[in-house]
Amino acid sequence: METLRETVTFGPVGPGAIAFAMTAGLIYSPRMRKEQGLSSGRVFLVAWMLALTAVSLAPWALSHVVYGHPPDDVFNSWAIGFPIGIFLGSFGGILWTRAALKAHFPERYGRQ
Repeated sequence: METLRETVTFGPVGPGAIAFAMTAGLIYSPRMRKEQGLSSGRVFLVAWMLALTAVSLAPWALSHVVYGHPPDDVFNSWAIGFPIGIFLGSFGGILWTRAALKAHFPERYGRQ
């Protein structure tokens, strides 16, 4: 019987959550920075994407050490969770950005 930690770490939930956060952040950050007159911070965005991808791949890379999971099982879970997280994160990021634009710039994006 798997524990909750194993389910989150070695199941599709962990990579899905990481992908969701990564995608939503990659949509939200450049748009909000642009509206504030700041540069898009490409270095920060690339570092954000690489760090979250590394975190999501860590269970797969360390699976032979931690809990003795075969890498194929972890990779299969990651292959399911990561694309779903990206898909849902795209919608989440768009909704988050729209709500933030309306809240921070009501004169431009509020009800007209």
